Amino acid sequence: DMYMRFPNAFIPYTGGPTGGYYSLRTDEASQVFHAVASGVSSYNLKIYSRVGMIVFESDDISMGWDGYYKGQLCSPGVYIWKAGGSWRNGQAIVMAGDVTLLKY
Repeated sequence: DMYMRFPNAFIPYTGGPTGGYYSLRTDEASQVFHAVASGVSSYNLKIYSRVGMIVFESDDISMGWDGYYKGQLCSPGVYIWKAGGSWRNGQAIVMAGDVTLLKY
């Protein structure tokens, strides 16, 4: 199976940056925005603010966005994400969408 899905909202941990690595605990609380995927061989995720500034970027599929930028919690609102890379069969991945950062 090859798939990649993203949530449309999350509630970041307000106690400080977590580094973006997620676990079952953070998933239960929807604290990190990340892909749920299978069959991905290369990956890149970028998150943009509403003015077009990159607030997060990663090439590591096991890392997501914790809602922080330079150590500061980002404002609640809608952010744009773009994901790219390739599937294990060599086909390109090009996806985009939006995610709402909710205030806790």
